[in-house]
Amino acid sequence: MRWFNMLEIKQLNVSFGKKTLFKDASFCAECGHLTVIKGRSGSGKSTFLKAFQFAYDCIYLYEGERIDTLDEENKQKFIYNHLANVHQIPLFIEGMTIGSHIKQLEKLGCKRIPDYEKQLGIKPLENKYPKSLSGGEKTRAAVYLALMRQPEILILDEPTAALDAGYAQTMIHILKEYADKGHYVISASHDSRMIQAADTLYKVEGALIIDRDLSKEKNLIKAPILKDKNMDIHFSHRTFRTVMNILIAFTMIICAYSYNIYGTYSASYEDKINSVASRDLVVYKEKYKNDYYTYYSGETPLSQQDYNKIKSVSHIERLTWRYDVHYSTFSEWTDDMNGATENNYDQISLSDGHMNGSSSIFMLQTYDSRDDYTNITIKHADNKGVYLSNEKMEAFLEENNLRLEDINIKKLKIGLWVPIPVYNASGISQVGTSSDGDEWIDINTPCVKLVYMNLPVRGILKPGSAISTNSVGTGNPYVYIPSDCIAPYMETFKAKESVVVYSIEDTQLEEGFITFENVLPENYTMNDVNDIIMKTPWRPDAYTLRVDSLKNINQVKNELERLGFKVEGAFVDNDAINSLINNNKKVLIQFIAVVFILLYGFYFYLKYLILREEKQTRDYLYNMGLTTKRIDHSFYRTYLKNALILGTFVWILLEVIMIFTIKMMIIPLIMPITIIHIALFYASAFVIEFFIPIFIQKMISKHHIR
Repeated sequence: MRWFNMLEIKQLNVSFGKKTLFKDASFCAECGHLTVIKGRSGSGKSTFLKAFQFAYDCIYLYEGERIDTLDEENKQKFIYNHLANVHQIPLFIEGMTIGSHIKQLEKLGCKRIPDYEKQLGIKPLENKYPKSLSGGEKTRAAVYLALMRQPEILILDEPTAALDAGYAQTMIHILKEYADKGHYVISASHDSRMIQAADTLYKVEGALIIDRDLSKEKNLIKAPILKDKNMDIHFSHRTFRTVMNILIAFTMIICAYSYNIYGTYSASYEDKINSVASRDLVVYKEKYKNDYYTYYSGETPLSQQDYNKIKSVSHIERLTWRYDVHYSTFSEWTDDMNGATENNYDQISLSDGHMNGSSSIFMLQTYDSRDDYTNITIKHADNKGVYLSNEKMEAFLEENNLRLEDINIKKLKIGLWVPIPVYNASGISQVGTSSDGDEWIDINTPCVKLVYMNLPVRGILKPGSAISTNSVGTGNPYVYIPSDCIAPYMETFKAKESVVVYSIEDTQLEEGFITFENVLPENYTMNDVNDIIMKTPWRPDAYTLRVDSLKNINQVKNELERLGFKVEGAFVDNDAINSLINNNKKVLIQFIAVVFILLYGFYFYLKYLILREEKQTRDYLYNMGLTTKRIDHSFYRTYLKNALILGTFVWILLEVIMIFTIKMMIIPLIMPITIIHIALFYASAFVIEFFIPIFIQKMISKHHIR
């Protein structure tokens, strides 16, 4: 056999923390040999096998060529083309049957091996999923799939560990045969039969260095010794402990009820507060000192920078642009005022299929269609419906000599001209700011396109109520239209740049003036200009924001005002609300603290009773020769088991109580059992049965070992 038909690992060093597994270890496997690595459990056999898949830095030679110097991609190609690895817990695609795994390999060019199929009993496994296989069945299937690939290098970790005697012997025979055919077969095993069959044997000793063993010793299994396992510990006082666990369980359940009562009360209290005061605020910049939002688009348009500032404020749940307009504020400047629209643009028609009527419209306001403001039972599947204020509906009924009972509300539809904003304009409208009328300032005026819409009436608000967050709109004949209903038109008519309009008086024209956009003709000078109008692409002059909780409204309001905005909405004394909630929380915490003091008092009394017994148990284990660490671990296992039992017992007990209370319809005792409750049960159980006992155990250990 040529010298380069070898697979070598050199200068392997593996450490985990302060523990060194391999130090300058070397390994060499020959082609055609079954190479076995033996060693006690935990000695590092499985760790060493990972070196063949480049898990650690080392010199890796395959038939004389350095493989460890390849880049990551070529390392993966080497594994794919040359190597198959069967882990001690085999890996599969869980969603595929074993038969599907075989078919996938066939698609890659692999061929089935009938002889190995029969020997390994693969046929009955083909229709099964990996999770339904036993440990031995998984091993047989994984080895067969690896053999189908016919890899030059076959790595196996304890391939006979989960097999019965018959299949274990068959497995050794197959691996030996596969190696004899000219492959590298490397297996970690402590199976004496595998060790006996090895052509080359390596052993991992306490020196943590792999040494090659060419003698093929037969007596490799040492005499059995005591296993380094922790001892199981059981204490007496079982009846008393059971009674105490029941008392502790009921105490924990009382705490759970307290938590639930507080949570329910807090949520209910906040819901009630939120029901009497809105969490919505109107944010804007006032055009002049009037200390209220005008609700006709006359405020200062807000820039993108303004929007970003508002958005940056914490506790804002939702931020929506708004559009409020009075039909008289744009009538002279709309581009669509001609013919029929000039006479009826401020009229609405209402129809339910049998009734038809009309009325005038003065105020239009957008709203968020995600909110349902209906205060009477009127529902439409179409969320783009219009809300009418009660005052608007009353005016319509009066003008058309109708009663509400005469109308089929559910089929009621409204037809109206909707002014779609295109520009914000200054220089059109002015307002006086002094009592004597000497001071006037320009206010914002929307320039619009009129679009006729026919929409369902989604609801009619109760008398005195309004969608607006302040009282200005209350009592006025409003029509509320969803913002997403007009948004597509706004995008269609969207202005791309600003326009300057020059207005010059011309008595020969019927209108009395002539206008020019952006450029003034040469035959005119600025002295001829009567008015200059600046039109900029429309931006909202206000936003509606929703605060995440009513208790945060004052904080949001103060921050917005600090940023230079005006804020309008329904405000309550949130400091008083927070103070009340905090006081209730303090009372509950004090109650739970008292309950837990009683709980821990019960437990420490129990520990006092078994304290001497625990000391005697430690003395016994120490006398047997167990180290302090192993003794501690034995106690930890017992405490852990007790904690799990207590936590589970409380959980089951509460479930039983809930079943009983539901059947008996004891409403005050019914509560949902949430993940938080279960987590608290187990956390308390671990404190009581694990952490406190460990603390006591440490105190005992200090007095015992001198």
